[in-house]
Amino acid sequence: MKRTSTLVALFCLIQSLAYGQKKYVMVIEKTDGTETVINVEDIVRTYFRESGVSYTTCPDGNHPHMIDLGLPKGTKWACCNVGANAPEEFGDYFAWGETQPKEVYDWSTYIHCDGSEDTCHNIGSDISGNKDYDAATANWGSPWKMPTDEHFIELIDNCTPEWTQENGIYGWKFTGSNGGNIFLPAAGARWDDKIDHPGEHGFYWSSTLEESGQRYALKLFFDSWSANWDEFGLSRHYGFTVRPVR
Repeated sequence: MKRTSTLVALFCLIQSLAYGQKKYVMVIEKTDGTETVINVEDIVRTYFRESGVSYTTCPDGNHPHMIDLGLPKGTKWACCNVGANAPEEFGDYFAWGETQPKEVYDWSTYIHCDGSEDTCHNIGSDISGNKDYDAATANWGSPWKMPTDEHFIELIDNCTPEWTQENGIYGWKFTGSNGGNIFLPAAGARWDDKIDHPGEHGFYWSSTLEESGQRYALKLFFDSWSANWDEFGLSRHYGFTVRPVR
């Protein structure tokens, strides 16, 4: 009851600050001395959830949840994309190695190059779990991270895929041997200032670079016909969605 009462009081305080004349932020100070700052106007709800608990399907609307698909290596997948509030929402789009969405996705706006595809910075062959480059870790905190190529291969090899709809949005549902499932919406991709083929194609970044060089990173690609792990990468400046694992 103490935790619930504290939460209610905190939420009431947040609401009063949000609608006051002055601008406030919420500051969460951690035991290691670091702080997380959140704009009060951005807070929709606050709640407690037991840490480290996984489910086979979402138990409630307080996303994200950690979903157990019965995978051989014990990988748990998030129920929704980074930036989304529900499994069917597209969420945010990220260039590979960037941790914030933006308006235009091209080489001139890509922060990990010097303005062209031939000048990509070497930020590592795998950025999974690196808070400076991993969009999942940067936005959700550790131990959430971007999936590696091996995580995607494990998903494809051990789950049954189905092209279906969630609340009117098309995408692929992956069901594991234990009945657990996740839904990946066909969010399309961002390039320049456009969204390409939303509702038809899905592009999900892995944390892994293609072995051929610095320009290309590996991704999961799907359309209405099939969902395939693609061993050939695409240019790092494209904006793709991110589905975290832990």
